Amino acid sequence: YITYAVDLFRWPYDYDQGESFELYDAVLHSRGEWPYRDSSTFPFYASNYPPVFHLLNVLLFPLFGQTLLSGRVLSFTITLLTAAMIGLTVHRRTGGAFLPAITGLAYLASPFVYHVGPLCRQHLTMVFLEVLCVYFIAASADPRHGRRNLVLGLIFLFLAGYAKQLAVFTAAAVFFYLFLKKPARAMVLAALFGLAFGAVFLLINWATDGYWWINTISANVNEF
Repeated sequence: YITYAVDLFRWPYDYDQGESFELYDAVLHSRGEWPYRDSSTFPFYASNYPPVFHLLNVLLFPLFGQTLLSGRVLSFTITLLTAAMIGLTVHRRTGGAFLPAITGLAYLASPFVYHVGPLCRQHLTMVFLEVLCVYFIAASADPRHGRRNLVLGLIFLFLAGYAKQLAVFTAAAVFFYLFLKKPARAMVLAALFGLAFGAVFLLINWATDGYWWINTISANVNEF
């Protein structure tokens, strides 16, 4: 996996059809411009990806320049951190070393993760934030740090939703889990989370003259 990633770092062109779109989104954000715009007018470009990965990518521009390498290094690093977090989550429940190691490595062994992990794509940033969310939500019953863990878990879930829209399925699973534990608290948290997420959503939609909704939701709706 590391050999494959290093080879990709040396390749200056697209390896996946979406890489340059992701890079250009980050470039636009670095200029203080929204990538959610009318694709029927010049320069005929609009993004349907939320901004978290691209904003993180901007932070690496001083090191790697506005190149595919910045996004590839970011995604690759995040993938390794995800495997480590999966192992740490299992270790917290089982102890030992073998089971945590094999579960973290199993993540890297996935053909999808192997292919997309070192690419300038936002998919696995969402997964990393989801794993962080689940790690902290699962520890929300801790008598000492339970409230802190709960808040951190919801923050990471919020960021996952603004990394990729598919995080909605993790949100459903997390709030269902919380509902099974404490129904009243879960409903209050779901309402507060929805208000915060919705407020940011509406703010971006207003700032982009409605093209945020058109590009990230309308253009992405499919049977699945």
